[in-house]
Amino acid sequence: MAGTYSYVAPELAHSMSLTEKCEVYRFGVLALKVIIGKNPGELGLSLNSLQSEQSMELEDLLDVRLPPPADRITMNEVKAIAKQARSCIDVDLNSRPIMREVLRALLEN
Repeated sequence: MAGTYSYVAPELAHSMSLTEKCEVYRFGVLALKVIIGKNPGELGLSLNSLQSEQSMELEDLLDVRLPPPADRITMNEVKAIAKQARSCIDVDLNSRPIMREVLRALLEN
């Protein structure tokens, strides 16, 4: 297996079984890395803050190198992306969405 370990879905690391859900996991890691600005290995603490929509304080987690969202609508879009990305990195692969579901949810926001 080649690649960056922190982008590898847990089930791939353990069983070497590559599925569509492994790619969904990678998408989630990459999307969160762009939003939060941390290496995938550092995302653990930030991800705990993204567990539920009610506790999501994304403003405190955004990469400080990025300009802040210009308005509430933009912030809501960033939150929607973060929420979808978080669902993509669920440890339980059966709880992870497929990319079609992620795309649909993102287009609805």
